[in-house]
Amino acid sequence: MALSRQLSFRCAAWAAATLALVGIGVVALTAGDYGVAWDDWVQTRYGELVLEYFRSAGANRACNEYLDLRFYGPAFELPSAILCQCWPASTIEVRHVLSALVALTAIPGLFFLGRLLGNPWIGVVSALLLLLSPGFYGQAFINTKDIPFAVGFLWSLVALAALFARGRFQWREIVLCGAAIGLTMSVRPGGWMLLAPMYGLTAMFADWQTRTDRQAARQRTLTKQLGLLAVAWIVMVLPWPWAHANPILHPLLAIRMASKFHLVLPVLFEGQVTPSNELPRYYLLKYLLITTPPATLGLAALGLASGIRELAGRPARPRTLVLVVLAAWLLLPLVLFALMRPNAYDGMRHFLFLVPAVATWGALGFTWLWRTFTRPLARGCIVVALAGALATQVNSLVRLHPYQYTYFNCLAGGVGGAAGGYETDYWLTSYKEAIEWIEAQPRSADPRKVRVLVAANENSRWCAAYFAGDRLVIETTLTAGQPGDLPPGIDYYIGTSRADMDRNFPEAEIVHQVGREGATFATVKRPRP
Repeated sequence: MALSRQLSFRCAAWAAATLALVGIGVVALTAGDYGVAWDDWVQTRYGELVLEYFRSAGANRACNEYLDLRFYGPAFELPSAILCQCWPASTIEVRHVLSALVALTAIPGLFFLGRLLGNPWIGVVSALLLLLSPGFYGQAFINTKDIPFAVGFLWSLVALAALFARGRFQWREIVLCGAAIGLTMSVRPGGWMLLAPMYGLTAMFADWQTRTDRQAARQRTLTKQLGLLAVAWIVMVLPWPWAHANPILHPLLAIRMASKFHLVLPVLFEGQVTPSNELPRYYLLKYLLITTPPATLGLAALGLASGIRELAGRPARPRTLVLVVLAAWLLLPLVLFALMRPNAYDGMRHFLFLVPAVATWGALGFTWLWRTFTRPLARGCIVVALAGALATQVNSLVRLHPYQYTYFNCLAGGVGGAAGGYETDYWLTSYKEAIEWIEAQPRSADPRKVRVLVAANENSRWCAAYFAGDRLVIETTLTAGQPGDLPPGIDYYIGTSRADMDRNFPEAEIVHQVGREGATFATVKRPRP
């Protein structure tokens, strides 16, 4: 039996390593296909200013005055800025590669979580389900805030689960757990509002499990818990210039700002435009249901049902504490969102940390099927069904490339059915393809530069300008609903479908459209002859 388990562990480890290597290869081959995201310019600039802060030994504090980015930690932007110094002509490509590699670190995290659950194959299956989830896959290349936070949240919860499940609370494990939490919070300090109650819930359940074991209860002293908080806080503050001025008050202000985000944006949801602070309580739950592949949803529901049954039947096993952490990881944010109705926009990108939880519950559902149906024919059917589901997800990744993050499942009618009712290419990454089409048009003998008007502001201007050659001049317009033909002197207009900016200048000629699966992301127009 021991030999069989050891062989199974080695095979699972090799499978996880192979998955990581394949992922690295895919990143290397496709990272350059993705366009610039709306936030890329400000995030890149923030990283450069933070780098200048450290180069000047704290004398240059321009990073603390740049928009409102002082409220965010630069844990990703700082190393990204350092790497971009080595390849200054490929800033976006460097950021894409680094962000995607950060996403791949979810693989060892999930593998370790599977070991805590007693079966490393749970980690392998959950990693497959996660990386083949189109929403997570597409965001991995372009979302340098929410993807690093999602992966950091995964590692933080794995570290917490390991700490409490083993019950040893040794200083080495405390430091590692604190470092994981600190790095996560140095991306989004507002994450404390979730991790703090997660810690409290895990501690209470652990105390209940060990209520008859006084020796186990004494392992978690107040000193050690304060030590964990101190390590996490120090790691969070270290790369964060604004926090250096006041390491206690400024992070607390950033957490408060995250709970009451000041900017209210119009959000397209269920075909209606709603202010981002007035969205329905089921907004997050519905987005999770319509953007998760159906097979993963079904397996996750099965996993949750089996997990609840296991918790009710054998609550004393250490594995059950990990199941409690997993359940809180998925359910607590959904409940808090319904109760508090926070300011949210751009689909569920701020809640991407839920996707690894769904994938893990999906893996638990698969393993329940594997344990329940032991006959070779039944297990063969299970494997074939999973392979078919994963092949369907791969097909979605290929068809939507490089706009995988716009994915909607059959509950929303696919991307084509969701377009017009929900946000699709809200990052404006389709501007890359639009500019490349304009660049490919035959050049005239006129030496005059080609003027291209793009929607909507300076942030979106960089989405197009980064890929524009010397003969193009990029200008912006923030006004929606502009009538008539294009303004004099404008050769092309690129409008995003977001906020109906593609409907500007209805009398202009539509010459090109960028989209996938029946959904239009960007429209290129030119003056009528």
